[in-house]
Amino acid sequence: GLCLGTTKGLSFGLALVTSFGASRQSWSLLLMPDEVDARPRELRGEVIRGGEGRAIVRFVADRFVPGAQLPKGYLFTGSNGPHCPAGLLIGSVRPVSGRRDLLEVLVPVAHGPRAATVIKQGEQP
Repeated sequence: GLCLGTTKGLSFGLALVTSFGASRQSWSLLLMPDEVDARPRELRGEVIRGGEGRAIVRFVADRFVPGAQLPKGYLFTGSNGPHCPAGLLIGSVRPVSGRRDLLEVLVPVAHGPRAATVIKQGEQP
């Protein structure tokens, strides 16, 4: 019952994805702080450790406030190209104590294949 985002149809068939914690690539990320009046943070980060439901991300910088301590909140995908739309929820996030460059991401754990319904523009589910 959750809308994960929008995408453009590139071809017919199946898709395969990996967990965020298992990825070892650089990501464009958006952090939405828990604080009501706080602004979203645009980050660039890379998973350096991942495990069951948990990932440690080293982020490069808050684009607008370099060197700032990041708050608790929720982490979403940023603009990562046509195959990864922005705004997909990754999980909750908190700063790693004593490390200004690390974030701990708690990712919901789900095992096995998952199915999704794709609704084309103008269609009703």
